Amino acid sequence: MDCKIRYAEKKDIPALIDIWNVLFHDPIGYIEYFYRENFDRVWIPVCTVDDKIVSFAHMMKASIVTGSDVLDARFMYCGGTFPEYREHGCFKIVIDEMVRYGDINGCALFVKPAAGLFDYYGSFGFEKDACFKVVAIEPGEKRPLSVRTLAPEEYNILRNAAFCDHPYVRWSDDHVRWSVAENDYCGGRTIAIIYNGKTHFLMGVPENGILRIVETDMSVDELREISGALCEMFGTGSIKAFMPDHSCSEGEEIVSSYVRNAPLCNTYVNLILI
Repeated sequence: MDCKIRYAEKKDIPALIDIWNVLFHDPIGYIEYFYRENFDRVWIPVCTVDDKIVSFAHMMKASIVTGSDVLDARFMYCGGTFPEYREHGCFKIVIDEMVRYGDINGCALFVKPAAGLFDYYGSFGFEKDACFKVVAIEPGEKRPLSVRTLAPEEYNILRNAAFCDHPYVRWSDDHVRWSVAENDYCGGRTIAIIYNGKTHFLMGVPENGILRIVETDMSVDELREISGALCEMFGTGSIKAFMPDHSCSEGEEIVSSYVRNAPLCNTYVNLILI
């Protein structure tokens, strides 16, 4: 099988939509929306066979911030191979290209591997760095809650201030703008919560009667205190919150990132796009 590697161009978008839909079963409308809003800011290495795109992945620019040190990084997202072309090393060619890109450009790579692929990514030099804690919260007493819609730029300011005391992934305003828009597209809300004299941020989306809190700077105890109001606001019966494991000691632990070319420092990676 004659496999070749290159980077996708705009003319490839229909083929990219096709492979994404086959692999992940997302609605065509959403995939079109993703490329319409993001194509110009992502790198998409593709493996082709007879000029057909059979395997792909995406890289998005980010930074890994540790104190005053800022490391250029790329987030590896949404990759795979058409089922009929698997077992021929096509995806390995794609990852090899991303590793080469990272080495040449001196940037770290990070990925949230699918279940069962941890050893596979380890074979390319990726190492486990951080986890999340997933905490289930049942709604408590409803109490008045002061909230407002949060603009992406303010969200990013609040987010950077909240997480800067611990190693974390910092995103550009463009990326956060997309993440907020995507959350809205999926029926969620991104809000500022004024609680105990402080402005907090929360990105959440209802899924099958459960409020999935994608990211927040509130503690689990604070979330429990306002859980009744949050469930009423989002129309859900309970909450599932994804919390940084460095600040949360309860809940189910799940891997949030494997990294390459970066120090292992339990880097907080928000669940935007993960």
